[in-house]
Amino acid sequence: MDTNQNIAISRIADVLSSGKLILPETDIWKKIFYNAGLGEIYEGYHVKLVVTHKQVNWEDHYYHNDRCFSALLEIFQNTYEEFKTLVKLLNSILEKISLYRAFDEDIYKIIRARSSHGSYFDIVEHIKRLKSDKKANEVLLNYPSMDFSYLKRNLNMLNFDIVIQEGVKLVAVPFTYLSEQINEDTSLINSWLSDNYPNIFRSYEDAKKAYGISDAVGCLTHCRNIITGFCTYMKDEQTQWLMGLKEVCKRDKNIVNIARPKDIIDKPHDPHNYDVNRRYRYPRFNIIYKVYSYLSALGAHVNEGNIVDDTVDVEDTDLTDAFLGLRMTEDILIWLYQNKE
Repeated sequence: MDTNQNIAISRIADVLSSGKLILPETDIWKKIFYNAGLGEIYEGYHVKLVVTHKQVNWEDHYYHNDRCFSALLEIFQNTYEEFKTLVKLLNSILEKISLYRAFDEDIYKIIRARSSHGSYFDIVEHIKRLKSDKKANEVLLNYPSMDFSYLKRNLNMLNFDIVIQEGVKLVAVPFTYLSEQINEDTSLINSWLSDNYPNIFRSYEDAKKAYGISDAVGCLTHCRNIITGFCTYMKDEQTQWLMGLKEVCKRDKNIVNIARPKDIIDKPHDPHNYDVNRRYRYPRFNIIYKVYSYLSALGAHVNEGNIVDDTVDVEDTDLTDAFLGLRMTEDILIWLYQNKE
């Protein structure tokens, strides 16, 4: 487990023990663990997980135990490598998070303004009326509460997402059914970069840290530096990084005959062209360059754009863009690792 995953686990334990998403009530954590079939884990930590109770002005008040955070932190650290156990625990936790707490409180004003259901508005009833998990998840993506977004973002760092299924059920899902293999591959990548390309390793760490603190542009900029930096290792002296990309993609047919790699970009594929070099597609080179272009446009060069009415018409980069860029960069790193000599 790397540093960023430890940070993500700590933040998840923090928000879950705060009482903002999981409301403290008698035996709430016992229910969560036993409902997941993880009663033995609960019994090992029950002293720290028992909810405390106080009576103020004849009213009962419940609080998560002062040591709830440390218990959850240790439990998540111990179960992180046990994929099936972690999935069971996360989904049992999500069963106890009300949809009302998952959405931004202002959603009532925002959606009610577009609704024809009168002055009364209920977000759960609205989600049910959508009768579409896809539409429900679009609403959740656009209007999450601050605490739910925090939980979701840090679960993303562990290769999980939270989605609505079956109408109103929150579910933790891996980004791909190959997530166990991805975790193994990213662990290998960390060791490989750290041992052989320490500056690229630092950029990779910085990209994940930037994503974790919601710095979308910073995340994409670091990802761009990963690609150009790695290709720089592969080029000859007094040449640009694109020569390194050419070397990385040497399995592309005919690329060895390309003296100027930028020609692949400037002169697109044409199967009928008199220039034989343009009759090839160079698929590996082109896909990595397209990812680089994406990272540049939404990252390092995001403030550049067309002038419209004396105003620069710039792109608007958000965390979903950063997540896509980080994922594509990691996939490229996995591919580079698999094809290393």
